[in-house]
Amino acid sequence: MACETATTTGLVLVLGEITTSTYVDFQAIVRDTVKEIGYTNAECGFDYLTCGTLVSVKEQSPDIAMGVDDALETRGDGKSSSARRELGPATRA
Repeated sequence: MACETATTTGLVLVLGEITTSTYVDFQAIVRDTVKEIGYTNAECGFDYLTCGTLVSVKEQSPDIAMGVDDALETRGDGKSSSARRELGPATRA
């Protein structure tokens, strides 16, 4: 899975490729995350209620998904080495 975000004033972009068998409500995830980070007031120029969201996510190629799955099994932790949760209003959403 390779899914990234980019954020600028009033807009959150979600892009990449994922493998899933379920519906993903990206807009709800974005808004919940923006709210959790603390952007709750439109007077600041960015908030979870009024920010735009643009999603460009497609199904991951089976070959890539297989390679990712194999790599995760080899490492044994089931997480990407860069998988972490960083929350900070000044830097990222």
